[in-house]
Amino acid sequence: MLIAVLATCQVDYPKLVLIEDDSVAVMSIEQVRKMNKTFIKLDKKEEELLICDSLYHILFKYKEASDTLLEKYSEQLVLKDSIILKTEEKVTVLKNDSKVQYKRIEKLSKSRKFYAVSGFVSGLLSVAIIRSIFGN
Repeated sequence: MLIAVLATCQVDYPKLVLIEDDSVAVMSIEQVRKMNKTFIKLDKKEEELLICDSLYHILFKYKEASDTLLEKYSEQLVLKDSIILKTEEKVTVLKNDSKVQYKRIEKLSKSRKFYAVSGFVSGLLSVAIIRSIFGN
């Protein structure tokens, strides 16, 4: 089995050598450099992953804060809408009351005019009756 592995082409991979019942991987300098570059790339990727992870947590906290603010804002909007509706209802009631009061005032002013005219007429009649009675 070891012979089959040694017989394959191992240009890109370290060579497997058997030294006294122990197997040893033999690498060229170019292979070591390539492996080091790979490890450096992996380290950079790990750093990038850590940065991405921290950014993700920051964004998640920001999203939670935004959701909380939106929830509070929507609650305030509901409260303001209910206040507006109640105010509109009160305004409608006041308008109706003012219409009723205006009609009462019109009736009173008409009745006052009637009473004033009837009082004036009755005064004239009284004067005319008194004159006719007393002859003057």
